[in-house]
Amino acid sequence: MSVGKYIGTEVATRLFSEDIGTDLVEGRTKARDVEYHVLGPMLRERVDPELNQAVDQYGGNGARRGWRDDVYSGDPDAAKSLFADVNSRPHEEVIVLSQIWPRVAEVAGDVRRKHYEHIVRERHGLPDNWNLDVLDNPYEINVGGGPGLTQIEHYIGGIQIPVGYAGPLLINGEHAKGEFYPLGATHEARLFTAMQSGAKFVSDAAVGGAETMVTNDGMARSALFRTHSFKATKQVMQYIDEHLDDIRSIFTQREPEFLKLIDIQPYAVGTRLYIRFVADTGNAMGMNMVTQGTDDVAKYLAGNLPDDIARYETVSGNMCMDKKAGAIDVILGRGKTVDVGFTLPERYLAHVLREPNVGQAIDEFNNLVTGKLFVGSAKAGGGPGSQNSNVGNIIAAAYAITGQDLAQTVESSAAITSPSIIRTANGERAYRYEIHFPSFEIATVGGGTGNVVARKALEAIGCGDPKDPAASKRLAEIFGAFATASEFSTLTSMYRDRLADSHTEGTKTYADTDSKQ
Repeated sequence: MSVGKYIGTEVATRLFSEDIGTDLVEGRTKARDVEYHVLGPMLRERVDPELNQAVDQYGGNGARRGWRDDVYSGDPDAAKSLFADVNSRPHEEVIVLSQIWPRVAEVAGDVRRKHYEHIVRERHGLPDNWNLDVLDNPYEINVGGGPGLTQIEHYIGGIQIPVGYAGPLLINGEHAKGEFYPLGATHEARLFTAMQSGAKFVSDAAVGGAETMVTNDGMARSALFRTHSFKATKQVMQYIDEHLDDIRSIFTQREPEFLKLIDIQPYAVGTRLYIRFVADTGNAMGMNMVTQGTDDVAKYLAGNLPDDIARYETVSGNMCMDKKAGAIDVILGRGKTVDVGFTLPERYLAHVLREPNVGQAIDEFNNLVTGKLFVGSAKAGGGPGSQNSNVGNIIAAAYAITGQDLAQTVESSAAITSPSIIRTANGERAYRYEIHFPSFEIATVGGGTGNVVARKALEAIGCGDPKDPAASKRLAEIFGAFATASEFSTLTSMYRDRLADSHTEGTKTYADTDSKQ
């Protein structure tokens, strides 16, 4: 690719003759130094004629020279100062400045883009036919440690995902109380429509809104040992029981402030012994802390078991079922277990379903829920936690915007719907709709939650204070409440035979927009 083709041969030669080096952070710093030296000539060539034209129209020649000197000096602070006293400038000068500045920014952005693209190609040896222009500039994305810094390897840029919101949803939970407006990032049409409709149904009609509670909280990792015999397997289990204090101390030694060992669960399969460690990790998702603690304990056991009766094979023997769907996470929970429920009066349910026969509405709707979520899931061979409509949609959107581990949407999307027809205190029939989320693996500190966008999203939801000990539990309740409300809304659309038409209308909207551009 010819860089000179885009920004001028002379400028490109001066720009890229610098020895940028292979360190991206150092490269970014040098890039900016070089950028300021070459920006002046670029501006004179491509912006000065437009500036002169604007000044001729509005006057202010003295101001023009001053602004031009500031911008062309290559000093970023001088350029920024142009807007510092904008309110005190004469009107015609502000017009000139506002007209010309977007063009200045455009040229500067062009220089940065081509220079950073060069650095990325040199650093990673990427093929020339890779069009990096489709990616967001890697050095202008603030992912937590500052622009251009990230936890991932081979970092070359970012992508954009549409962001939407829904609400308010009234939640009356253990940790989440009040009205909430969560954000989500998704390409799914009509997702926020379902969330919004569900939020309205629950907030308007459910007594007290959505009830939520975190009923269990513990991240798990399971080490695998291979023993010499069945007897040896039992000996290892006995050794663990006899040395619990030592094991607890070793497990938490690296993170004593944040890591608390809750339980040790041994599972024997012949001469293979899986030891599942469960720990409270506070507001962190905690996978790294628990893995390190598990590894420390496993090495302690391997070095202290009598007569070398067992061999430590791996820190993760899959009894923890990380990033995979599994019954153990549904039964025992992993991360935060959340229950959500609300009660809708029969008359309001009939209104939502547009069902004129009030007495029939609640029974027919319950038949649909049973046929789809239980009989349909069973016939399809759906595993534990598949008794839901599309919880994964909400969880994926919520995880993306708040910086969660996206691979953990697999087990975090497990959900068991529990509907029932009940009678209220005054004897009227009502519909009780509950969903059990056994394994929300979620965080408000650590990992991708340090991304600037994720932090802003967490703050907007009311879960951004790193010193709030209940922040991650509140986030889990909020996500669970919106997923439950959205599930209910989706099922009402199915009852009214609106699901297919709604999605078709949504995708047509985007298609029509694209065709007109």
